[in-house]
Amino acid sequence: MLLLAILIQVTTTSCRPVLGEVQCTSRTAPSGPIQYPTTAVDGQAMANLGSALRYRKQNGRRKKVGKLVAAGKCDEATAFALNKGELELADYVRAYCRKP
Repeated sequence: MLLLAILIQVTTTSCRPVLGEVQCTSRTAPSGPIQYPTTAVDGQAMANLGSALRYRKQNGRRKKVGKLVAAGKCDEATAFALNKGELELADYVRAYCRKP
């Protein structure tokens, strides 16, 4: 496990009115290091995450197209699929909407 250490300085400022003016004083106090655990992420884990995100996006697009088709908005569903680059989905919608 890797540790990431960060040094933090805390600055406190206090202001008060003195004879119609505002006087401010600042005090800086260093604090100890804060350590955050980090983990190494390998390339395969990132690839799996990317695939999952793409699937999730595609699934959301299919749901939206399905709702549009169910509402009788075939042209809008086809246009949405084409706009998102889902050519196979657009072809499927066209074929489905042509059925008698």
